[in-house]
Amino acid sequence: MRNLASLPAETLINILSFVNLEDILTFPSVCRTFSSLAENRVLWIKALNAERSLRPIACSEDTELVSLGLTDLRYIAQQTYRLQRTWAINHPDALRISSPIKVILLDVPGKCGLLGQVPETELYVFYSCASGEVFALDASIGERVCGVYVGGSKVLDFTPGRKIGGNYSIGLLTLDNTSSRHKILIACLEYEAFGGPRITITFEHAFEPRIQHSDLFMTNEFIGAYHYLSRAAQPTDIPHPLQDGYARIAVVNIATNRLQLITTTISYHNLDHFNLCAVKDNVCIILGHKSAPPVFMIPRSVLPCDDNPDVECISTSLGRDWTKDPTNNLDEQGFYYQPDCTESAADLEKGLVVSVQSSIHYELDYIMTEVRLWAPNASESGRAESSVVTSKWYARAYGALMRSGHSDVDGNILGISSSGRMVVFMLRDLMDDINEQPRLVVVDPSLDRCVAHELSLPTFINLDSICAILIDEKRGVISVYTTDETLFIVPYARNLQVLGDF
Repeated sequence: MRNLASLPAETLINILSFVNLEDILTFPSVCRTFSSLAENRVLWIKALNAERSLRPIACSEDTELVSLGLTDLRYIAQQTYRLQRTWAINHPDALRISSPIKVILLDVPGKCGLLGQVPETELYVFYSCASGEVFALDASIGERVCGVYVGGSKVLDFTPGRKIGGNYSIGLLTLDNTSSRHKILIACLEYEAFGGPRITITFEHAFEPRIQHSDLFMTNEFIGAYHYLSRAAQPTDIPHPLQDGYARIAVVNIATNRLQLITTTISYHNLDHFNLCAVKDNVCIILGHKSAPPVFMIPRSVLPCDDNPDVECISTSLGRDWTKDPTNNLDEQGFYYQPDCTESAADLEKGLVVSVQSSIHYELDYIMTEVRLWAPNASESGRAESSVVTSKWYARAYGALMRSGHSDVDGNILGISSSGRMVVFMLRDLMDDINEQPRLVVVDPSLDRCVAHELSLPTFINLDSICAILIDEKRGVISVYTTDETLFIVPYARNLQVLGDF
């Protein structure tokens, strides 16, 4: 029998493509044959491509591995493995000596809300509640670099940012102070623009009066939100189409500004919470209920995508009705769900949905926060149909999701990475001791064991003042924003930088 070392190099590389990255990094010390293989670019390209199919690696999404040299490929592999080890530690401390924590106090009048961070960079996007301006902050110099006025509006909701090429776009749902109408805007940060970064408003759509919206979502082709009639504006004598009891979604094509209303077969009277997110070219609906929340997928065929110019302006998405069943309000472990604490995000590459919600044990009277991953069911025809998707795994952590203490920014203190594969959030036990210190928790679904880990924060950060959290999984950095307008950038991976961005 021939041993591995006697096989041709091409055969060995093909075999090693099925081995995990950690083992490949140690192979050069095994024997002379493996040491020589480590000098082959093809080995590292195949290993990193295999790793990228499972979890993020330490380079930009648009990095072409085949264009990189051997040194760069090995560097990405080493840094990717270092990141995996960092997030796997149960209590990774902030590394203050080798990687100093940046502390930036915003020199902007009034309150500001943190909207997002350009992945793998030090550019942050904020909204000034006082001036009505969306602006970018470069943390490498600690200064505001550009901004754009969005009008006398209040920001009600915003989407996770989308990075395409040198542009970073965020959808904003605003309330116009003059007309009392809801409006959707898209603010685009051109961070690689000639002459320096600049922000422009690339899209605007105003809705008719009396109509309310929430749960904004966005893809490359369309933007939309939950669409419902204001309770205060509901007439008693004149019927309104939106009073038929079915949940509706407003979707607008970004290129044509064409509005489409989708009426689902889901009765909103039976819902505790209604949450939306975009997955690839589909829209997912996460229903809040006192049992494990189901997820429905609206297929691309009824959405106003660029290649669906003839889709009807008013259409129906088929799905099963969801009604409360008082005899089935507990899961198998005795938990029922708090309906007002559901968040979601999408993994745009894998077509996965991440939901985060608090749950309370029916008998033992304590609160847990659950992170659950959902994946769409495969249909026999291979077509994307509107259906319930399946829960693949979940992880739980003790405590309830904390709400933002910012007067102008409501919502849970929670961040989901740009790939949708890591979740970071603040927890507090509200049942035993109201004075108990909040805890920072991260869940990494790329691990073999999907568990929640607590992270240590420096003692000079007041945990009670935190109002927003962001995670940059590829740089090993968590950014914390507080109610006194201070941004803390905390590195959790030693000397880690993303190739090509610094």
